[in-house]
Amino acid sequence: MSDSIDPLAEVVTLLQPAARYTKYVQAAGGWRVRRSRSDLAFYCTVIEGSCRILRDDGKDIVLEAGDFVLAPALEGFTLSSLQDSDSALLDEDNPPPRLPDGRYHLGPLELTPEVQLVVGHCVFDSPDTPLLLSLLPDLVVVRAHARLSTLAQLVGEEFRAARPAREMVLARLLEVLLIEALRSTTEAGAAPTP
Repeated sequence: MSDSIDPLAEVVTLLQPAARYTKYVQAAGGWRVRRSRSDLAFYCTVIEGSCRILRDDGKDIVLEAGDFVLAPALEGFTLSSLQDSDSALLDEDNPPPRLPDGRYHLGPLELTPEVQLVVGHCVFDSPDTPLLLSLLPDLVVVRAHARLSTLAQLVGEEFRAARPAREMVLARLLEVLLIEALRSTTEAGAAPTP
C-alpha cells in the first residue's frame, strides 16, 4: 500500500465541509434563481427534466437528468429554466415558496412540475478556505453520474433526519461528495470550468 499523499483528498479534508442545508426542489414554466455567496459551496443534481446555468461570462450550460454541478464558491451564475423567462429573479430576499411536503417550488404554482432537483449548500470551516478554494475549479459539471446523484440524495436524507452523530455523518458524506465530483473531472464526461 502506498504512503503517498492524495492531494485531492487532502484539500477536501482541510476544507472541513459542513452542511448548511439541502433542499428538494421542483420547477415548472419560467423561473430564475440567483445566489451570490462566496462563503458557500453549491451543489445540485438534476433528478428529472432539464434546466440551465446562466454564467456571468455568457457561457451557458444545459443540465439534463443525471447531471451534477459543483461550485466551490457560490457566485457568478444563475440557475434557470430552459425557456427565457421574465419572471421575478428569486434570491435571498425573494425565496421560492415551500410546499406542505417540504419541497420548494420554482415557477408558477399552477403548472405541473417539469424539473426535479436536489440542491445543497455547504460551508467550509477551514481558516485557509480562500487559499484552498483557489486550488479547485470554479465550476464542475459531471454528466449522467449516478453515484453523485445518490450521494446528493443521501446528504439530503441525513440532513433532514434527527439521528445520532448526524453532523459527523454529514461531514463524511460531504467529503465523499466533493471528492467524487472533483475526481470525476479527470474522467470522461466531466467538465471542469475555469
